Amino acid sequence: MYNTDSINPLINEIVYKTNDILSNKDIKQDICNYVYLVTIGLVLKYKGIKDDIFSLISKVSIVTKYNDVLKIAKRYNKDDVFKDDKVKVMTFYDKDNDSYVMCIKDDIKLEGILFLELLVKEFNQLLNSMNNSSNYEDGCEVKRSGLYQEYLHNDKVIKIEGNVINEVFNILQSEEIIKLILDLKVCNIECDNVRNILNSFKVINSDDYTYTGNNVLVNIFRRLYNIDSFKDMITNVLLNGNVNELKESIDDALGFDAYKVLDYNLTEAYIDFEEAKISNLKVYDYTVRHCLLRDMINLYIKKNYGEIETT
Repeated sequence: MYNTDSINPLINEIVYKTNDILSNKDIKQDICNYVYLVTIGLVLKYKGIKDDIFSLISKVSIVTKYNDVLKIAKRYNKDDVFKDDKVKVMTFYDKDNDSYVMCIKDDIKLEGILFLELLVKEFNQLLNSMNNSSNYEDGCEVKRSGLYQEYLHNDKVIKIEGNVINEVFNILQSEEIIKLILDLKVCNIECDNVRNILNSFKVINSDDYTYTGNNVLVNIFRRLYNIDSFKDMITNVLLNGNVNELKESIDDALGFDAYKVLDYNLTEAYIDFEEAKISNLKVYDYTVRHCLLRDMINLYIKKNYGEIETT
């Protein structure tokens, strides 16, 4: 996929600039090496916004010491949430300094493909939340993170939209980014830090890789995401923060409030999925709700793109 003669100068530039940014932060070198990979992956996916990516990296501090993590979580009134075993990382926005604090639990193994997934997904979410993160609609302040939106009135959250659909597309984008990173394994990479981590991954190549958080809900949207023109649209929607563009596209194809119907059923399907996991029940692809979601996505594809082959 990559030309070694052209990829090495790009990697060396990214590592040099990222290292220069991280040198002013108290981050272990082992973690810095993974941030190099994350930055490389983001630059390879989001062509043309390299400066925005470096700007994001400069705004993020990473904390892994348990006591420090709990202090920060408590400061943002999220200490109870962070004690949940399922929560492995949380990132807090420091409005006063226009910066982010990424808190990672110390029970996580800070290496390997799972750690790369965690960092890629978290940084990708931040990148997709930088623009148009707050606006006003129908008398409410709307705070946006990716496709997730909180509607606030008098500083109280009165409505939430897009929590699960945001997670779905973040997983699909993160998987794509990691595949781009894994494709570098076949290149003769000059940078020791990057080459050594790539060689440590048990995954041989990108064709053998699927994101660990992949599930039946993600797979419902995979065919849609693999359509290049849709992928371009969702990328622009997320980077520019214009969630209404996606809502209008779905409503135009499927009817009035179709996005709300999709969002509601996706959220309920996710709850079903989590409850089934807790109860050790098998989650079937073809429950009624899953079939509804699958049919909505297939109809959206047919109306917008026709019966086309996807990669």
